[in-house]
Amino acid sequence: MGRYRQRAAAGARPGAASGSAQLAGRLGVEPGAFSTAELAALRHAAGEDDSLALAHILSGTQRVSRDAAAAAAPADSQLARNLGVDASGYSVNDLAGMYLSAQN
Repeated sequence: MGRYRQRAAAGARPGAASGSAQLAGRLGVEPGAFSTAELAALRHAAGEDDSLALAHILSGTQRVSRDAAAAAAPADSQLARNLGVDASGYSVNDLAGMYLSAQN
C-alpha cells in the first residue's frame, strides 16, 4: 500500500485537467470503481496516512445499494401500517403529514 499512499498524497498537479477518472488514476485505483466523494475521501485518508480509513473505503462496505436506500425504514413501515398505506409509496414526511392530519 506504500505506492498507493505516495500516489494519493501527491494529489492534483497544477494545470492538470480535472475529472474522476484522472483522480482515480493518480490514486492508483480503477476509474469508475469509486464515486468522486469516495476518491476525495481516499485522497484525504492517504494524505493523513490513515490506513483504517483507506481499508474501509477500498473495501466498499460504506456503500448503500439503491434498493437499500429506497427501502422503508422499520419505523416508516409501522407508521404506514397504522395509516393503512404502503410505505414504499410515501416519504417519511408524507407519512408524518398523513398521521397528523388523521389525528386532527
